Amino acid sequence: MRFSSSYLLPPSSGRLSVIDNQSEGHKGLPGSRFTPDLLALIPEHGLGHAIIVGALVLIYLTVLLASLRTTSVTTDEFGHLPLAYGYLKSGDSRWLLMNPPSQRLLAAIPLLFCHNVSLSSAPPKNDLDFWIVGRRFMNENRGIYQSLYMKARAVVALLACITGLLIYGLARCLGGRRAGVLALILFAFSPDLLAHGGLVTTDLSAALATIAVVFFCLRYCRHRSALGLLLVCLSVSLLFLSKFNALYFLILVPVMLFAGHKACLNNEGIRPAPSRVICELLLIFLFSWVLLCGVYRFEGLFVPIHGYPLKSGLLAALQSYMPWMPVPLPSAYFHAIDLQLYDASRPWLCYLFGHVSLEKNIWYYPICLLFKSPLALLVLLAICPLITRWRPALWSLIPGLFYFLIFLVMPGKQYGFRLMLPAECLFIVFIGAALARPRPKALTGRAGLFLSAILVLLVLWYSADTLRAYPHYISYFNELVGGPSVPNQGYKILADSNLDWGQDWIRLAEWQKKRGINEVRLAYFGLLDPAIYGVHYRPAKCRMSPGYLAVSANLVLGIDPFRGLAHCFQRLRNLTPTARPGPSIWVYVLH
Repeated sequence: MRFSSSYLLPPSSGRLSVIDNQSEGHKGLPGSRFTPDLLALIPEHGLGHAIIVGALVLIYLTVLLASLRTTSVTTDEFGHLPLAYGYLKSGDSRWLLMNPPSQRLLAAIPLLFCHNVSLSSAPPKNDLDFWIVGRRFMNENRGIYQSLYMKARAVVALLACITGLLIYGLARCLGGRRAGVLALILFAFSPDLLAHGGLVTTDLSAALATIAVVFFCLRYCRHRSALGLLLVCLSVSLLFLSKFNALYFLILVPVMLFAGHKACLNNEGIRPAPSRVICELLLIFLFSWVLLCGVYRFEGLFVPIHGYPLKSGLLAALQSYMPWMPVPLPSAYFHAIDLQLYDASRPWLCYLFGHVSLEKNIWYYPICLLFKSPLALLVLLAICPLITRWRPALWSLIPGLFYFLIFLVMPGKQYGFRLMLPAECLFIVFIGAALARPRPKALTGRAGLFLSAILVLLVLWYSADTLRAYPHYISYFNELVGGPSVPNQGYKILADSNLDWGQDWIRLAEWQKKRGINEVRLAYFGLLDPAIYGVHYRPAKCRMSPGYLAVSANLVLGIDPFRGLAHCFQRLRNLTPTARPGPSIWVYVLH
């Protein structure tokens, strides 16, 4: 694909052009008839463009906060927030258990300004303390429990908006301002990003970090500068501080620094010398290491590995072969890595197509993508490689595919589609960049006009599909299983955090109050006490008695890692629930 030199900034500017700075250039682009059909209504400059970007972010934030108000504290939030709060109050790095600190520490900051928050737990020592600390925090703050989490969720929601702006920036960098707007539309109406964009977990931070790394690496490759390198350093540091799964992305950092110049217009970026890339990598990882150690207050650096009580097989083997080796990581961070590796090695129930297994299924995440993503997004993802030859767009598709495929082969538990947030964000960027830069004659003539109309309908379908699912975004399923409205048949395909993450206790309490039901027997997933939300219940036992029985969907489907009672309630799978106050709570009337 060739472009006119008119798309460059004047030589006097002293730097290379980024395509989003030249709105008039679209008139001469190959496939330019696409612009009047679909994109001409999107202003590229001035107040109109800024209003559209701001409006999309505001729409996302409004829908997100509104859905969070009806979402009870989820299974993992239960432990993440009290651990982060304990660290902020004490400064003891033992509170940073099993996970890097970034997202949850920021979320816990508002709790420092609440004078009635109580946490009397001692610093955790092992992985089970995640749940023990969470239970004590819940019992000591029952009257203000949901309000504390809503304050923390508001901070996470702002981080989600920053993630959306980074998606916009990366798509704009790869395909122009209109590409940024298209990607931002897909972000704002993404059910998965609405489901997890406000929760006090670590999933969003992984997406934010990976998008930031790609964005700032590619910008730096176009114009290597000290400020650009600093932004790359900060973004790579986020990988270390966000989620251990995000560290897989470090593999791509040298690739982007060495070949990222190919994402520039007409390959105007200059290919760097290998020695320069090596120096840049050394500086980036030195900066990231210092920042990581600083967050952990430089505690426990270079302690010999024989001084650690390791639980994971991999690190224990390393310890036996090289007991003298000093560990160049803070002790709490290295301990968290050990606990994560140990946890990943333990069996975990995986539910797929109605069957529960302890073995990892290589098809798990492709099936999640097929049934948990809006069909319109899947169609767009399939069409875009056919209508574009815009090579820079591949710099978002290839990293997304890398992140997605690595989860198919690497060991680890299959908790849910939420682990694919980074890949989903990169796919969104690719779609925006590809739609804004079609190949020559891809969308011209009558056939092109028809395809343009199809693309408009797909974007509208995508947005309407997500709004129809409100506010049940955690349990979202697409039309292949009767979604996005509830009830649907998604439970026949997937469970765990794809369906039931303990998010519907507020809805159960409202259902119970509206029907005047004084008490139900309840068997539930997780350790949070639903009585906090006004649910009046007695614990259900294996021997069922007549009356109202409310059961978490996970238990009916055979998943209960907390109490091991799933075998008691799997017999209910053959019965139709009398009511579903929420997708994750099924109510039966037993006689």
